[in-house]
Amino acid sequence: MFNCIAYLSFYLKAKGRHGTHSPFAYWLVDVVARAKMKSTHFRDSLAINKKTTHFIQKLAHALPDFRLEQFNRINSEKSKITYLLEPHILFLSEENFIFFKSWYSNIDFHPQTLVILSGHRTSKINKNIWNELCGASTFHFSADCFHFGILSPKPGQAKQHFYLKLS
Repeated sequence: MFNCIAYLSFYLKAKGRHGTHSPFAYWLVDVVARAKMKSTHFRDSLAINKKTTHFIQKLAHALPDFRLEQFNRINSEKSKITYLLEPHILFLSEENFIFFKSWYSNIDFHPQTLVILSGHRTSKINKNIWNELCGASTFHFSADCFHFGILSPKPGQAKQHFYLKLS
């Protein structure tokens, strides 16, 4: 019941193609979310929902020059990520929120990098981390898409937060 009320509240705030005033947000809604593609199995080991997985597939298809990578404790400790010199699509499942929170200030993000966070509504801790990341000076673009959230540095752009109907 509570999830239905939360979704209804989100749906009333969320914008589609004609409610966004950002070219990037419009592109996400118009080009990526509306893309027609067959669903393929995408990293079955991920602990993310189908809507998030399907959007990541569409985004990776729309941005072939971006490197797709899951951010988790294992690959971050081994490679000691400090610089992302090329554009990435980083995605986090809900269990990696706390770890990412302690690492994101140590990462020099490529200006076009997109961070997709799945499960930002699943617990109070994740909600608090999501709100903190949205308010951080590192990220100028943030979008709440109910099933997942999107963050991007986008330097030179005014800080903006959107509620988008993407899934």
